[in-house]
Amino acid sequence: HLQILDQDGMVMEEWTSGPIPHKIQGKLTAGETYTLREKIPADGYALAKDIEFTVNRDGSVNFVEMTDDTTKVRIYKNAYQGSDRGMKKSSPSVPEKAAPIKGAVLQILNEDKTPAMFEGREMIFTTGETFAFLERKLTAGKTYWLHEVKPAPGYGYAEDIKFTVSMDGKIDVVVMEDKPTKAVISKKDITGEHEVPGCEMQLMTEDGEAIERWVSGTEPHEITGKLEADRTYILTEVKPAPGYAYGAEVKFTVNHDGSANRAEMRDDVTKAEILKIDGSSKKPLAGAELEILDET
Repeated sequence: HLQILDQDGMVMEEWTSGPIPHKIQGKLTAGETYTLREKIPADGYALAKDIEFTVNRDGSVNFVEMTDDTTKVRIYKNAYQGSDRGMKKSSPSVPEKAAPIKGAVLQILNEDKTPAMFEGREMIFTTGETFAFLERKLTAGKTYWLHEVKPAPGYGYAEDIKFTVSMDGKIDVVVMEDKPTKAVISKKDITGEHEVPGCEMQLMTEDGEAIERWVSGTEPHEITGKLEADRTYILTEVKPAPGYAYGAEVKFTVNHDGSANRAEMRDDVTKAEILKIDGSSKKPLAGAELEILDET
């Protein structure tokens, strides 16, 4: 949307650009200076700077050309660095040690959270080994949300990030960070006070797929960047430590945002009551020396 203004700021002509140049005949004063101003750029283009021009005194044609830059947005999907989870920067820079995440599915939403469209399609894309570059796809001055449809395997979902496209064509940088999923698994005695080492443990999906197998130690077992956010897993005991009974299976669902899950299984000690009785009277018999042997 363009305007011609005189030196007093009065609008002399106003129109929306088309596929051919716009002509103004018999309306402007020879020798006077005017300003060509862009009020609203076309979608995908930045707002151009004002152009001043002076109408030729001899009535010859003035050719005035205004060039629009394109809108440009770089989107980075990185592993969580311990700072703000999402940010918008005015300069194209990201942390030097940033670790790009490949395989996350992202989407651009309008400010009201409806899907943003480009050429009749929703703007959904999968991250690669570097940034995603959106040129001439977003509207200058308009506010959008960067939304995560599905994180890469082993990562949690990030919060939506709000950003506004620059009016002047500068590169906008949007950084979204994901936390790796983390499960801290404890094998404790029945009191819940002490870790029980020597138990053979296994983590499975609800479909029975084995994810990880280990032997418990004196510290909780950690699984980082391996489990899927919002998915439920089952902790089972394959073999308890000597002197302990099997613990009941434990189900837990991995947190949506990648924050740490804590799962705990408790084992009771094994117990056996042995009574030596007289074969005739069936009364307890004292003084007998007994021995317990294993199967071997």
